[in-house]
Amino acid sequence: MADTMLSVIEPSETGFCTHRPVACTLLILLLTALLQAQTAEQRARDIVSRMTLDEKIAQLHGFRDATHNRIVLGIPRLGIPDFCITNGPAGAGPGGAGPKKPATALPAPIALASTWDRHLAKEYGAVAGSEAHDLGNALLEAPTINIARVPQNGRTFEGYGEDPFLAGQLAVAFIEGVQSQGIIANVKHYVANNQETDRNVIDEEIGERALREIYLPAFEDSIKRGHSASLMCAYPKVNGTFNCENGPLLDTILRKEWGFAGFVTSDFGAVHSTVESAMAGLDLEMPTGKYFGEALKAAVESSQVPVSAIDEKLIRRFRAMIDLGVFDRPPTPKPLPSREHGAIALRIAEDGIVLLKN
Repeated sequence: MADTMLSVIEPSETGFCTHRPVACTLLILLLTALLQAQTAEQRARDIVSRMTLDEKIAQLHGFRDATHNRIVLGIPRLGIPDFCITNGPAGAGPGGAGPKKPATALPAPIALASTWDRHLAKEYGAVAGSEAHDLGNALLEAPTINIARVPQNGRTFEGYGEDPFLAGQLAVAFIEGVQSQGIIANVKHYVANNQETDRNVIDEEIGERALREIYLPAFEDSIKRGHSASLMCAYPKVNGTFNCENGPLLDTILRKEWGFAGFVTSDFGAVHSTVESAMAGLDLEMPTGKYFGEALKAAVESSQVPVSAIDEKLIRRFRAMIDLGVFDRPPTPKPLPSREHGAIALRIAEDGIVLLKN
């Protein structure tokens, strides 16, 4: 297939590249990207085709015991590596499956927002991504792009403030930085996770205009322009339905309108159903398999959830892992360049100090 496609622009036959070098280069890059995507798709589908149902189910939820946390255990016989996850709005956080070692204390994301600087946001993401990688992880749970709505929210510092446009601009740059390091970005918390009080049960009643103009734009930018490989669904309900089983949000808007090709993870304990969540578009339950373990297997065996839906969930995650090198270059723990990264953190902190004149 590659030979056939590239022969279309063979310079010796058509002179296309000789007379239109810029157009030729762009076309080659486009075709190369297309072929790489198809290769990742084919590899992912081949792996899934060789999995048993039990193996498939085990790859759809996290595993936790006395020595494991934030991890989906690999399957050596199929070459599937352990999938280790770490928190990360302000840098590679502790508590993941990798070595429990300190990482660079980056400034609070709200300080990064105060810089209004896309280049610094990309550097910030690159530092966080590289350290997540060097600590043995594959996915960084970041950026947090929930809009600052409630001043008392103790986690407002994790996001980029109250401006949807600014949040989107910085999120795109941050994601590019993270994923340039071979780490999967996990944009969160989708959507309307704007307060800690009663976050697990609250029902956010949001009109269509407010949803589209305030709460969704930064996520849309993260998907369409930042190409985030994954997204985390949040705890609250939105207009009566929990986020992680909300078909209009996860399927209609995220996949059909925005063209999201990545995978959806749950916030820890944010899943409330098996069939509803599976059919709405959730791909990975964290931190364990309360709903996507034996309950999901039973739903498949009773034909409530088709095997094809299970396969697509796995293909989405495996494709992202292949695209970003997690399959072929599994993260290997190594020392962090703390001096260099510390200098970047200091520069961001200095540029984020803003004084307002009365």
